[in-house]
Amino acid sequence: KKKNLMLLLLLLFAAGSCAQPTLVGVCTDENDLVQALRGAALPVACHPSLSDAVAAAQHGAILLLLTVGPEPNFTDLCSPSAKSALAQAEAKDLTVFAEYPSCIPFKEVPAKLQTVELERAVVMSEFGGAGLAPLRLLSLHQTNFSSFDPATVQSLAAQQHLVLGTVAGYDTACDGLSGVTAHPLLFTLARSPAVPVPLVLATAPLSRFVRQRYAPQQAWQQVFSGLLSLLGVQPPPVLTWTPAVHPTAASANSSLPPTALRDALHLGVQWYISSGLIPDAKRTLEVAHYKAAGSTSPVYFTGNTSGDGVMGIFEGHFGHIGPGGNQPQSVNLRDDCVTETSMAFALRAVALQNQSDAQLSRRLLDYVWMHGGFSQPWQPGTIDPLGDSFGLLAWSSGTAASASEFYKDDDARGLLAGMATSSLLRDEHWLTVIATAVLGNLRITGLSGFGPGSAMFADLQKNGWESYFMADYSGDAQSYSPHYQSYLWAVYLAAYNASGYQPLFDRAYTAIQLMMENYPRKWVPTANGITMQRARMLLPLAWLVRVKDTPLHRDWLQTIFKGLVQRQHPCGAFQEEVCADGWSSCARVPNNHDYGSFEAPLNQNNSDPVSDLLYTSNFAALGLTEAVHATGDPAMAVSLAKLLDFLVRIQSRSSSLPQFHGAYFRAFDFDKWEVWGSDADIGWGVWSTETGWTQSWITATLGLRLLNTSLWSVVQQQSPALGQAIRRWVPYFFPPPPPPPPCLPLPGPGPSATGAVNTTTNTTDAALCSPAPGQSYSTLRYFGQVCQDGKSLQWTAMANLDPRPGLDPAQCRWNASDHDMAWRRLYVGACGTSPLLLPSLPNRLC
Repeated sequence: KKKNLMLLLLLLFAAGSCAQPTLVGVCTDENDLVQALRGAALPVACHPSLSDAVAAAQHGAILLLLTVGPEPNFTDLCSPSAKSALAQAEAKDLTVFAEYPSCIPFKEVPAKLQTVELERAVVMSEFGGAGLAPLRLLSLHQTNFSSFDPATVQSLAAQQHLVLGTVAGYDTACDGLSGVTAHPLLFTLARSPAVPVPLVLATAPLSRFVRQRYAPQQAWQQVFSGLLSLLGVQPPPVLTWTPAVHPTAASANSSLPPTALRDALHLGVQWYISSGLIPDAKRTLEVAHYKAAGSTSPVYFTGNTSGDGVMGIFEGHFGHIGPGGNQPQSVNLRDDCVTETSMAFALRAVALQNQSDAQLSRRLLDYVWMHGGFSQPWQPGTIDPLGDSFGLLAWSSGTAASASEFYKDDDARGLLAGMATSSLLRDEHWLTVIATAVLGNLRITGLSGFGPGSAMFADLQKNGWESYFMADYSGDAQSYSPHYQSYLWAVYLAAYNASGYQPLFDRAYTAIQLMMENYPRKWVPTANGITMQRARMLLPLAWLVRVKDTPLHRDWLQTIFKGLVQRQHPCGAFQEEVCADGWSSCARVPNNHDYGSFEAPLNQNNSDPVSDLLYTSNFAALGLTEAVHATGDPAMAVSLAKLLDFLVRIQSRSSSLPQFHGAYFRAFDFDKWEVWGSDADIGWGVWSTETGWTQSWITATLGLRLLNTSLWSVVQQQSPALGQAIRRWVPYFFPPPPPPPPCLPLPGPGPSATGAVNTTTNTTDAALCSPAPGQSYSTLRYFGQVCQDGKSLQWTAMANLDPRPGLDPAQCRWNASDHDMAWRRLYVGACGTSPLLLPSLPNRLC
């Protein structure tokens, strides 16, 4: 009986040993899949060639043909030597898995090289189990793949498990594969006379999932379990690995050290240095040649050289992840990004007592405001003779067009950051730039406190600043967007508190009042969603409480906070929102065709567990910091503490990619606990970084937290000097009005008049055909209309009654409709306003 029992045990052991086939492959020990399989007790014997691997394989083994080398090449399956080896594989009854194949073997279907752009992997079968349902989405980023005609693969009776397609959706392709070219990605060809071995083909190098940073991790674990099951490994193990870039904390609940906040600030600012985005002389010249050549392709720089800040800092990393896990750099030099980065270094300098940070901060701000050409000059008699764009801050140096344009919100954030840096470093030499930028922006802020979100400097010079200053933009639906408008109101409130210049407060308050009276009915989502709009409004409301602390103003702040905190998850993250009751519209990608074609939200539905660090969490952290210090509200304090804890936990770490060690990417999925989202944004996707916007304001709020202070308190430390600078420049931007010109007697009977009016005046202007023969001047007759108010005058035409010799009278008549706004300002004025060159011309009725 004992012998029988031992025999039975031996047989069971042998059966167990034979349950899992052996694995052999063309691979290297460094391959991600090889390492993960070995970690799951599935050893892979790697060989340098297909013939060697087949020769070493046991009967019935699994043959893995994986890509090798830093830049993978096609896996050869159709050369004579490959065909010979596959014939031997048939004789040994091998099951074959090949990735990135040069062809479909046994069918002689050649592959074409193609690169993933907007496409994502879409699950087509249930091969991965219940957690990997059909239409589930995964990302391979910008990897190369073997492209086969989908109809050809279908004709081979292939069972497709994964395809690549440009589809809308968060975790699931919500529009299915409608209108999509579905490139085969993972498929099986059943054993048959035409296909003599069981064959599984992956058209992309799936085995590079760690270095290529495939996402999301759990879904890819299910893919590999499904793949192993297809290859005959039963039961398939769950492979584990540490991502190349991962969050600081393993979960929302894992413990953090007491120094976590300080560590996050240090690492977050240190990222600027390790990112390779601060150009040194060599990199500066490389970029100069790149732009001079008209290049527009993404720039993958090698090496993490870091400059000293004298030439600013680049914008960030695009969200495309190329081979090896690197990402291309956006080599734009932007006013907002440079100033915000300067602020981050200044805060670390003060919070951690690091003087080298202070020096780098100064060099960055000097670049952008002293010698980078972003602050618009006023040179009378040249490009901008009347200084209409004087003081405004250019958006970017990326192109000639972007250097000739400004964005209101970018100016506002640059000013907030510059004010903070100037105060933190106790350095007043930037105050002229700050004062002129504040007043330059005020001149193009309309009567209701709103204004154009952006404009070209040439248009400002053509139209004249008065046309913006005297306009009412409250009827424009797009005005009710805190993202584009509200931070400039915060700037005005801080500047008013420093200077006492009343128009700063009046324009800011009028706009804030209109926003709150129309919340949320007139508020518009941005293309990126709704949550960000509430987050943006916190700052100006908190600073309004600082300037005028009233119950109404506190109620306004509470209203926005309550709307925002409803979207805060217990882990501290703010969940994005694409639709909400009472709002004027929704923001989402409507279908597959529109995916990747415009600025887009990270979520498809309100339930998607994603937080946006480019547009929401960063500004929520700043706004809540200011609201807590302004009001002391305990609910706001709890919300802020939870948010900062979340931001500390999700900060990225990487030992293999130092350029992302300490970074904050745009998106974070707080359920999966990794970077993930709908990657539909045309410019700044899920995996993008921003030196300004994201990284700067998150690190700034961490620094303010360590210092137990607020941005308001920091800025107001320099309030007397800033106020003096603003008051010094006011007369240049808003000259005192000249004495009123004489009024024109009322034509005809009655208390008011409408209709045509005319008058005469003298001129010595040669451009107006002066002087008359034998005189030093000529007489002009002006023609105009009484304005709608029944009192003001609008001149519309004039004629020289006695032009100088040699000129035909027909040459000396002018109609305002034939000329641009700049000419009208000089020669006919506006309704109730005399022309600049003839200030004594009547502008009202007596």
